[in-house]
Amino acid sequence: MNLIFAVVRKDARALAGRMAWWLGLMVLKLAVGAWLFLSPDVTRAMFDKAGYALIVLALTEGALLFLLAALLVREDAPAGENTFWRTRPISGARLLAAKMTGAFLLLVLPAIATSLPWWLLAGGMDATALLRAGALMLGVQAAVILPAVMMAAVTDSLGRMLVYSVLLLGVGSLFAGYVGVFVAAPSQSAEEGNWRLWVWAGGAAVTAMAIVLAQYLGRRPYRAALTAVLGLGAALGLARWWPYSPASMAAGGALELRLGEGTISPQNPRERAIAAVTLATELRGAEPGQFAVGDAIRTEWRLADGGTSAGLGGGFMPGHAPARREVARALGFGEPEKAAASDPAVRTELRLVAWADRRMLERLRAGPAALAVTADVSLLRPVPAASASFAPGTTVRGGGRSTRVLGIVRRDGDRQLPLARLLQTELASVPDGMIIGSLRNRRGAAYAGIAPLFLVQRETAAVRALNAGSTINLLVAGVLLTLGEATLDAGSYDGATLALIDWREERRVRVETKSDPVRLIWAEPKGAAAR
Repeated sequence: MNLIFAVVRKDARALAGRMAWWLGLMVLKLAVGAWLFLSPDVTRAMFDKAGYALIVLALTEGALLFLLAALLVREDAPAGENTFWRTRPISGARLLAAKMTGAFLLLVLPAIATSLPWWLLAGGMDATALLRAGALMLGVQAAVILPAVMMAAVTDSLGRMLVYSVLLLGVGSLFAGYVGVFVAAPSQSAEEGNWRLWVWAGGAAVTAMAIVLAQYLGRRPYRAALTAVLGLGAALGLARWWPYSPASMAAGGALELRLGEGTISPQNPRERAIAAVTLATELRGAEPGQFAVGDAIRTEWRLADGGTSAGLGGGFMPGHAPARREVARALGFGEPEKAAASDPAVRTELRLVAWADRRMLERLRAGPAALAVTADVSLLRPVPAASASFAPGTTVRGGGRSTRVLGIVRRDGDRQLPLARLLQTELASVPDGMIIGSLRNRRGAAYAGIAPLFLVQRETAAVRALNAGSTINLLVAGVLLTLGEATLDAGSYDGATLALIDWREERRVRVETKSDPVRLIWAEPKGAAAR
């Protein structure tokens, strides 16, 4: 153990100057985020300028981190004929342990420690969110360090390592899309597709670690190449064909999905068209206070002429009324007007997208068609995270998130409703659409677009979701900053409470249903009459 820490101290002295530059870039990046967060009035122009600066700083910081990890290995290179291995009393396994210890103490731990004040400022003292932010930072650092360590371990000079790394980055970027399509092809839902891509990424990471281990223990380049071929092949096979059965998925049990009438709208009049089908649905059997979102992963139409047609799945897009009702209950306000407290149904709207040519659309037009649906449903419960009286300058913070009301834009002289300008932060998050976003603890709510922010009129218990439109996002060291504007009802914000809601997933189930023939109302595409 003393020998391992002796190597770490030697590497720290050798890399101290370069590490200072790397940490300086990180501090500068965090300073840009703090400037936005603490500014009394944040504008889109400020976000745009900060975005350009953050891109440059993040790329430079990542490149320097890659170089530091490579230099850490090159200090005692395992590859090449003129190494010190023949004359110094240290085994390959112990040297590898020293390098991995050094990578954590010199390149990961300082990044987490430097980011901690920023996390506390923007996300608060929520322990769970801080742990998630630390885990996210660990993953990001490892995603840069591991390839650098692998390339430095299998090459005999820094120049060759840099050239081969650029070539590998180019080839990887070229084929990444094809690999993603190949891996996710069997997926029946977005979540399964994300899961398969994570299996592939995990397999690639294990392969990189196996290459490093083989190089340190055996120092034979052909072994590293063989390990790469076998490891990546196995990762592709596992990601493509491994059965997907999430442990959190249970049978629907008492839940019942009922389908009503709907509309079918072809998106264009061409021979190959996309038909969007919207159905009124009810999900019965949920517990009081729960709210449902989810994915329809399989659909099958049984047509009036006796034929069948499999369609693509869609998502449950919940109506606003149930969400407002449950939020009012969670906040302890009186029942909103027209709330059906005795109705056990969780009402949702199911939107399906199915490919159909002109002939198939005409068959659907011919008469009622029955529909079979298999759906994965998340049951969520709103939990108040924070609340405060709504006014310009108000800040609500809780659960690793915060929202500040920058001001209210009143547009006199026209009929447009006033807007609330909002600056929102979320700790341990990334912009929606990135694969790591599937790890968010509010996966269901994020997918369905349920706002975490609500405005409650204390006298009438009327609830309005504040969905910030025209948003612009910036990600700064694990904190997502969002600048946007939310529409307010005229006069509804006077004497109102601003509430931050955490939609917690309590149960995830799979339900199946077969409907009676569904009456479909045909809606012509926009502009069809003009043509």
